[in-house]
Amino acid sequence: MATFDPVAATALLVISAACTEYAALRDSRSKKREAELRRAISYLDRHIASLEKLDDDATPSYILEMALIVHRFVTDPDIPDVVRQWIKEDDLDTKIDESHDIAWDQILAAVRKKRPDLAVAFIDCIVSGTLSFVHRWPSCAKAFPMLVADIATHPSQEIEKMDHIRKIKQKNHSELNPPNSSVLAGA
Repeated sequence: MATFDPVAATALLVISAACTEYAALRDSRSKKREAELRRAISYLDRHIASLEKLDDDATPSYILEMALIVHRFVTDPDIPDVVRQWIKEDDLDTKIDESHDIAWDQILAAVRKKRPDLAVAFIDCIVSGTLSFVHRWPSCAKAFPMLVADIATHPSQEIEKMDHIRKIKQKNHSELNPPNSSVLAGA
């Protein structure tokens, strides 16, 4: 007949409690991540809606170009790898040509005066797109420490940073996949 072993029973109880706690922790993390992704989707929906508002003949081409840079940045699944590398190298203060800020201010002021709805849609496009990116890829959030303030004070500079990151990704991709590499691979 089997005898009761208090040490084994205690060990079994501790293991059972640890497993229960681990499952609860994982469930909590899953729910937190799910909430982050839901916010990312919500911001992405808002980003897309603002892009649709910018699809107007009155929208200056420079604003459309900037909006598309943001859109490509936030929707490219390879960008987070570049951003994480950028964070790892602690190269977050990339200097961008600030001379665009003057022209940018003039363009945005003209749009605000003639079509304030387009100016609002553009700012919404940038902010909601970037917030969608940060919620989708929280490991990249460090790259955007004062995101909203930076976008509000120097939008063209922040968008140029996004374009700079995207170009790094394209350069890295083209180095890994040279032109006609598929032709060479088949030969």
